[in-house]
Amino acid sequence: MKSLFFKIVLLTALIYGAIPVLGAQNLGYKTAIGWRFGVTQGLTIKTALRNDAAFEGIIALWPYSMGVTGLYEVHKSTGTRDLNWYYGAGAHINWTTHRNYYFRHERKYFVYEPRTAFGLDGIIGLELHIPRSPIAISLDIKPTFNFYNDGGAYAFLDPGLGLKFGF
Repeated sequence: MKSLFFKIVLLTALIYGAIPVLGAQNLGYKTAIGWRFGVTQGLTIKTALRNDAAFEGIIALWPYSMGVTGLYEVHKSTGTRDLNWYYGAGAHINWTTHRNYYFRHERKYFVYEPRTAFGLDGIIGLELHIPRSPIAISLDIKPTFNFYNDGGAYAFLDPGLGLKFGF
């Protein structure tokens, strides 16, 4: 456990230590709309606030569930043309109606469990703008912390692949 904590602290220090060295890069679009594939999968809309900052909204869809996530992202240059790295944070709300089926004593049981989750999100990733096209492809990881209305809590890493069309 100490080793994992040490690695997380070291990675965070390296990332934040590199921030002043790397300059801002233009996002290549004012607004982009697309789809994020991952645990949080759904429609994504990203709008540039400045050359180096954006707001991204994700409307996530799962079987029996939906959610809304808002993220503030800071974009930095990787030193390679058309490739940015970004990091940020935000929050989400999810509405879930679990339909759980289980068998006991040769009978099938059904349980309906409506739940609401509020949570915090972080994000770090890379975004590639395909030259001379409106297409941007992103690869990211989004740590997510859920706090449920019934008192439960859950945390997980949410890797994602995004495809956006900018205009």
